[in-house]
Amino acid sequence: MGIVIRQSIKGSVVTYVGAFLGFLTTAFIVTYFLTPEQFGLTRVLFEAASLVAVFAQLGLSSSSLKFFPQFKTEDQRNHGFFFYLIIIPIIGFIVFGLLYILLQPQLSNYFSEKSPQFVDYFYWVIPFAFFMVYMIVFENYAAILLRIVVPKIIREVIVRVLTIVLFVMFYFGFISMNLFVGLFIAIYGFALLLNVIYIFKISPVFLKPDFKFITPELKRQMIKYSLFVIIASIGTSVVAKIDTFMVSASIGLKATAVYSVAYFMANIIEIPARSILAITYPIVSEAMNKNEWGNINGMYKRVCLNQLLIGCLIFIVLWVGVDDIFRIIPNGDIYAQGKYVILFIGISKLFDVATGFNATILMLSRYYYYMLFFIFFLSGLTIATNIWLIPLYGINGTAIATAISIFMYNACLTFFIWWKLKSQPFSFNMLKIVAVFLLTLTANYFFFHINNPFLDGIVRVSVSIILFGGTIFIFKVSPEMNDLIKSSLKKGAFAKLNIFNKRK
Repeated sequence: MGIVIRQSIKGSVVTYVGAFLGFLTTAFIVTYFLTPEQFGLTRVLFEAASLVAVFAQLGLSSSSLKFFPQFKTEDQRNHGFFFYLIIIPIIGFIVFGLLYILLQPQLSNYFSEKSPQFVDYFYWVIPFAFFMVYMIVFENYAAILLRIVVPKIIREVIVRVLTIVLFVMFYFGFISMNLFVGLFIAIYGFALLLNVIYIFKISPVFLKPDFKFITPELKRQMIKYSLFVIIASIGTSVVAKIDTFMVSASIGLKATAVYSVAYFMANIIEIPARSILAITYPIVSEAMNKNEWGNINGMYKRVCLNQLLIGCLIFIVLWVGVDDIFRIIPNGDIYAQGKYVILFIGISKLFDVATGFNATILMLSRYYYYMLFFIFFLSGLTIATNIWLIPLYGINGTAIATAISIFMYNACLTFFIWWKLKSQPFSFNMLKIVAVFLLTLTANYFFFHINNPFLDGIVRVSVSIILFGGTIFIFKVSPEMNDLIKSSLKKGAFAKLNIFNKRK
């Protein structure tokens, strides 16, 4: 399990570096160098390309993680597994790329009134989607090999640094709008190239498929599971992208920019969970194959507890300092309209990390097909609540809709896993975390305020961190975190952290 700990910690560090760059880009670079409409355009293009890319994978992301253990061989040829990783997305890209083009009249009509700029760049989504498809493919393959750090550096750091440079160049008039959009897309093409080089460096690549290895039974299982994932991806993609699209079409690109900035800030809460999920997915898959439910259940509880703890700490930092952030960033009066988006999205993220990788457990279990019910329940609820709440509350309505949907989805999914698999993530220590969390936020309202936003933010956030962290440490809510804090001054501290292994 050593590689799990090392890769998770390194992955989290890289992701937080990327998050810092993302925050710098979103809060200061974007708000200063781009108009809200221009930033909104980049977000809609990105989300549209992501949506096509998800469909074009034809379920490969999940199915590759599930079935790779069966293909794995000592000589690393893996029965030509890499061949399928390359060919399947090409087929999917052709199918869904053509579908996207055929839907051009309907989609253009949907966006034309409030977001006509997106219509002007409608076809630019196609090459963008191609780059994103294979970025995801190679990132997943690296995760299968338990190597998540370098792909994270590429996506979280290199892409963001190049994007910052691009925004600055555009602001000073070195490039035109068309070239700006083209280079924005090309950055992801460059990131794809770096991922390809990395994969070829860390592992032998064999493109010759071993068709004889795929028995009729294995083929049937793979097709059945892949079809399930394709259908499921429709629902998950709707949930992930619908807010951006509906805000753009109903309110406009300026509102999209405000919502995106606020959503990005709240999304920081789930960053640790991403690294942990990426590295634990293949491990849970292997444990499922060996029927090691004791280890799975133990991991479920420990990871969820620590994810909630870290998530609450990040939420406190965000919410205590939110007013000061908007006082500092360029055009903060415009983006401050997203303050309560941070609140509602942040609350939904806390419940999401608190229930951990419930979806992962269900997807890898024999009950995986039930996931369709939960996904379409989530999709329908998300669409309905957005339609209901956007006209009433604008971007805040979208955030409330997202919070309601995520809460209901995770509550139902967690209950189902407990019912069918007798596994659940909750513990009394979670209640302690929530109590200390609420106490800290309440105490914040009695803190004094300083006119200088930099000093005010630093002082009040520091006091809140000490109050929350100190109380959690004193009451020994998380043995793993206490061990980490105690050993942080010693050499090799991170090597002693044991979150994933079963405690003795």
